[in-house]
Formats: sequence, structure tokens, C-alpha cells
Amino acid sequence: MHLFFKQYADSTIILEFPKYEDDPAVYQVLSKDKGFVNGFKYQPIDTTYRNVSNRSKSMAPEFFAQLSARKMLYKLRPADINIFFKMTQTKTDSLKNLWQSITKMQLWRMQDDRDYPACSEGSTFATVTDGGYIIIHLITRDKIKTLFYYAPEFYEEQCPGNEHRKNALNLAVLFEKYIPLERKIWR
Repeated sequence: MHLFFKQYADSTIILEFPKYEDDPAVYQVLSKDKGFVNGFKYQPIDTTYRNVSNRSKSMAPEFFAQLSARKMLYKLRPADINIFFKMTQTKTDSLKNLWQSITKMQLWRMQDDRDYPACSEGSTFATVTDGGYIIIHLITRDKIKTLFYYAPEFYEEQCPGNEHRKNALNLAVLFEKYIPLERKIWR
């Protein structure tokens, strides 16, 4: 999916919320090309697995095992332009306003939590080991920059003031307003 936008759009911002428990990764996408701004989301959801599992007793065990495995493989496939990739119903003017708001954030200058300390030296703070990620992919025709933020809401509460983390959280809030997902991942 990332290479598709690199090839066919001038600039794209993708928010990725990685695999959580048994659910596959989901994505929110804002793309601009030749003055057109479009919003998309990628949420792979298998709505038929329950129907198959309810009939397991009426199938040969080997057949059921193979059918179940094949149906669940969608969770392991990388995101792509397929049936799970959907255009948002958000109005064009709203998406253009969103793009303008995001441009002010200067995302290309951001550093992620790998390169920026979580708290100032000497601070005491709690840690979390089961938090979610916000991953931001910034894509142009000649470059892809990826930023990682682990449990950004938690760490911003523990160690406030990291402007890059605040921008990531603000970006996620804006995306959720204009390109909502069926389930929230990062909170």
C-alpha cells in the first residue's frame, strides 16, 4: 500500500495501528495529489468466521482446519489496495481543511520516541508494557519516513512536554474525527 501511494500521490500520511491481540493492523490514510485530497481507511475484518466456526461439527476435521487457517490468513497479509481498503465518506472541503491543519504541524521535522528521550533526565516515571503504538508513515514520491510512538498518551501523561509526541496524539485525534475507524486502537 505504501509503495502505491509513493508512486501515485504527491504526498500521503498514513497512521498505522499495529496488530493488537488477535486483530490485524488498521490504517487511516490522507493523500494529496494535484490539489485533490482523499481519505481512506484499511480495516481487514472477517465477518464470516463465526458462521464457519458454528458449523465445525458438520465438517471433516482436516477440512475445517484448512478452511479456518485460510480464512484467518488475511490477518497476516500486508496492507494493500484490496476489499479492505475503503474511501471515506468525509466531504472534500473537510479533508482539505484537515490537510491544511496537518501541514501546520510540520510532520517531516518530527522525531519519534526512538530518538527522543521519554522523560527528562532524573525524572521518575512509571512504564507500561501493554500499550499500543501510533506509527506515522510520511510518504512523498521520493521518500518514506516512518515515526514510532509507543503508548504516547500514557507517556505524555507521565512525562509531559514532548512536542513530537503531542503532535502524534493531535494527529491521531484529527484523523479519528475525519477518518473514523470502527474500533479505536491507541487509547
